[in-house]
Amino acid sequence: MTCYFQGCSAKGTTKEHIPPRSFFPEGEKEQLLTVKSCEKHNNAKSIDDLYVLAQICMNASPNNRAREVWESKIVPQLEFNNGALRKRLAAGSVPLPREGLNNLL
Repeated sequence: MTCYFQGCSAKGTTKEHIPPRSFFPEGEKEQLLTVKSCEKHNNAKSIDDLYVLAQICMNASPNNRAREVWESKIVPQLEFNNGALRKRLAAGSVPLPREGLNNLL
């Protein structure tokens, strides 16, 4: 079977989890769907997975598990690679007025 990635004709030798396993805390990663993936497309997009996870966490209700995932998985990686993820998340962002920020916290 070939890789799931559109336009890729390489053999699918690994399993890509849908949604990515990185979205879930330990103990909640079982029973995820998988598709066949080539090595390149299984591993190459983990940075994009982290970006998507950060977006979900930043836009989720502060009263759910997203805050826990944000603090344990995203915050520690914000400054890796000279702050690349922090800069990517901030690109195009709109600053909130200070009083708006306080209402979110």
